[in-house]
Amino acid sequence: MTGRKLGILPEILAYPNWRHRVHLGNGLYTMGYNTLENDWEFYGMPENIAGKTVLDLGANDGYYSFKAEEKGAAEVTAMDIYWGDGSTMVGGWPLQGITLLKTYLNSNVVIKPESVYDLHQSQRQWDVVFCNDLLSWLEDIPRAMDQISAVCKEKLVIHDTFSTRKNGLDIEIRQLGIAKLHRMRIDYLVQCLRKRGFKTVSIHKVYSFKHYAWQFENFAPTTAHNAIEIWDSPIEGKVIKTAVVQEVWVLQTFREFVYLREIGWAKKSDLRIANRYKYFWLRQLKKCIPDWLLNLWHGRIGLEKNIGEFVITAER
Repeated sequence: MTGRKLGILPEILAYPNWRHRVHLGNGLYTMGYNTLENDWEFYGMPENIAGKTVLDLGANDGYYSFKAEEKGAAEVTAMDIYWGDGSTMVGGWPLQGITLLKTYLNSNVVIKPESVYDLHQSQRQWDVVFCNDLLSWLEDIPRAMDQISAVCKEKLVIHDTFSTRKNGLDIEIRQLGIAKLHRMRIDYLVQCLRKRGFKTVSIHKVYSFKHYAWQFENFAPTTAHNAIEIWDSPIEGKVIKTAVVQEVWVLQTFREFVYLREIGWAKKSDLRIANRYKYFWLRQLKKCIPDWLLNLWHGRIGLEKNIGEFVITAER
C-alpha cells in the first residue's frame, strides 16, 4: 500500500456512513454491506464496456462507477443527490464516501451532485446508463424515465425491485417502515422503455436469496452481554459511546478491532464472535436447493408480496 493510500486510509476507516462494500486492497473493504465484491457479475451487468462513456445514476458510494472504470470505460460519471446526510435514501447521500474512494483509488470518475430530474441540463448523452436501485425511490417515475431515456445513447441497464402482478396499478406505493417505495409492474416498465425508443428489452431475474446467503455466511454475528466501548476509528481513535451488542454483523477486521454494522469499531477481545451457520448439514442442504425455490421461499417470508428483483437491459 502506497504512502498516499496509507494517508487517506484512516479517513476511510473512520467514515461511518458506508453503504457500498468496495475493495481497498490487502483484504480491506469499505464497511458497507449492501454490495459485495462480485455484485457486478451477480446482477448480470454488461461485461464489455471498454471504451464506452458510462453514467451511473444513484451512484451512492460509487461501487458501480469504480467497477465500470476498472472494466475499461473511457469516461464514467457518478450522479446522485449528494447533499444529504445518509439518514434516508430519499433525502440524499453524503459526498464524503465517494470522494474518499476517488482519491484512494486514484480514479478519474466524474462526480455530479445532481438529481435524475436535472438530467436535461446535461445536454449530452452517454453510451451506457446504469440505474441501480433508484426507480423505487422516485415519486415521479415517468418523468425520470423520460430524462434517463433521453441521455442514453446505446444501452440502459436498470436494476431494481418490481411488482410481478399481471394487472392492477402501473405503479404501487408501498410503505416499508419509514421508507415509501414505488413498485412498477415489470410489464409496464417494458412498455415504457419501448415507448421511449428502445428496440430490444431483456429481463434477467435475480435470485437474491443467494446474495443474502453470502452475507449471512461471511458477516459473522457477534455478541457482548455487557456494555462495551465503541470507538470512532481503529487508528488513533477515541471511545464515543458504550453499547450492548446482540447478534450484530462484523463488516471489517482491522488489527485488534472489528467494525460492527451501524454501531462502530470495537475491540475483538470485548466480543464473542460466532459462525453464522453452526451446522454443516444445513449449509450442504442449501447448496442442493434450486435458486428459484430459495427465492420463492424468501419471497413468502419477506415483507412484500408479488415483487421480484430484476435486471432489465434495454438497447437502441
